[in-house]
Amino acid sequence: MKLPFRRLDVGCGTNPTGDVNVDLYTDFSPHTGDQLHPDTFQKIEPKRISNFIKAEGCHLPFRNDSFEEVYSSHLIEHIKAPLMFLKELARVTRFMGTLNVRCPHRFARGPKEMPCHVSKLDEKWFATAAGRLSLKILFLNITWMPIGFRVGFFHIRPFAKAWELDVMMRKLSK
Repeated sequence: MKLPFRRLDVGCGTNPTGDVNVDLYTDFSPHTGDQLHPDTFQKIEPKRISNFIKAEGCHLPFRNDSFEEVYSSHLIEHIKAPLMFLKELARVTRFMGTLNVRCPHRFARGPKEMPCHVSKLDEKWFATAAGRLSLKILFLNITWMPIGFRVGFFHIRPFAKAWELDVMMRKLSK
């Protein structure tokens, strides 16, 4: 029997986008991005989120090939074993389905600014991981943050650093 659900959102937080929505922490925890601004923390209310399941991202309670699309925004950087997490997302994605992962670029913030970010990821990491897991990168976007100007002898150029990655992959194996 196939599930009637198309999209899974892993680490949905308070902004779920899936037909099925998964998060482990419904209360304040050191893994939430709100640790720097605890006064802005919004508690997840599972009863208000459609098809909410409390589960860990590296051990999803779904059968293989359950979803056409799997989405995760700003979760992978909180996981000590990001390849294991990506492998689990691929496991529950159907053949030729898509995985969309968003996360900060490894140069976005330092460990002092975001101590809960235990994995530093970049485009090379995703290319290597995709190759290991039989995934094809369909789209990789790097958002750049302007941080100042470089002054040269004949020019002034804006200077920016990589800020965020948005990676879309297709599952190529069954």
